[in-house]
Amino acid sequence: MTIWAVRAEASQSRGSPESCQTSGGVGIGKVHRIPPVRLGRLTEKVKEGLSPHFGGVGKERALDAESLNRRHTKFYVRCYPWKRGAGRTMATVAIGDIHGNRLALEDLLEKVLPTLKPQDVLVFLGDTIDRGPDSRGCVERISRLKRENPHSVVTLLGNHEDWMLRSLRDPTRHSWILGMEAFETIASYAPDAAVSLRRELERAGIRLITERVRIPYEIFFDLLPPDHMAFFQNLKPFHRAEGVVCVHAGVEPEGRPLHSQDLEVLIWGPEGFPDGYIGREAIVYGHWDNATEDENGWPQPCIKENHTFGIDTISKGVLTAIRLPDGKIFQSKRFKEGEVSDG
Repeated sequence: MTIWAVRAEASQSRGSPESCQTSGGVGIGKVHRIPPVRLGRLTEKVKEGLSPHFGGVGKERALDAESLNRRHTKFYVRCYPWKRGAGRTMATVAIGDIHGNRLALEDLLEKVLPTLKPQDVLVFLGDTIDRGPDSRGCVERISRLKRENPHSVVTLLGNHEDWMLRSLRDPTRHSWILGMEAFETIASYAPDAAVSLRRELERAGIRLITERVRIPYEIFFDLLPPDHMAFFQNLKPFHRAEGVVCVHAGVEPEGRPLHSQDLEVLIWGPEGFPDGYIGREAIVYGHWDNATEDENGWPQPCIKENHTFGIDTISKGVLTAIRLPDGKIFQSKRFKEGEVSDG
């Protein structure tokens, strides 16, 4: 049996254009997406001749589409740019913004790591640091993963790391420490360094904005373990696997080649993303804090019909991961802001 990762679409084939509607709101002669249904599997063999992105007519027993009049509805299948056989070959698992929440990271990894095969790729989408209480612990945990685990671990650049590195390169640039809740990161490495830098900022006052005042950020950066400094300096702008792009904040809607897109777009997100994205590849991103909450107040990823997957839920205390191509969601338990690990 062939299993496909798909989105279901349908057109009605009975009656007149004026009168033919199903309970799912599908009209005659057109191809309609079925919002908000997202089919992970189509359990009947899809007919031959499908293109990678839009193809053919599927059988009627499509899961989760009970609201449609199946007897007279043709299901068109929008396939992801990959096939799946009976067994899983390679998967990409992306983990959203962590922001110093080590408890959530450890809890999520306990759920994700046992599912990984050696050929799988684990991708961290950036913004590992700031806000939360244990940025150092998060960087150390991910660095250890990169050293010790058999699968590939890819770490991406977020806007928080980018602004931190700007202060490293140019100590007259202060956006990181002024606007990114950076003192939590500094204190996780050295509380005394956080106190000293706060004192330096208070001494500079308004001149931080009106002049190019140098702040001795080396008070902090000189304390970073060498492997942590290497972690930050080797973060990638994006990761591309078969049919999927992992990026911190988004890509240009028209799908210009990734290597030619501005770094600012990739780490801050372009205007109109994700709704305006029309590219063929699936995009997994963080940054936007655009999760929805269910009736129980639990955060859900922002998954749209244009195959964009927003998994930034950490502001709700929950860390989210998604595995592609099958779309499986992993989530940590909820950890309140400020909770720290005993380890």
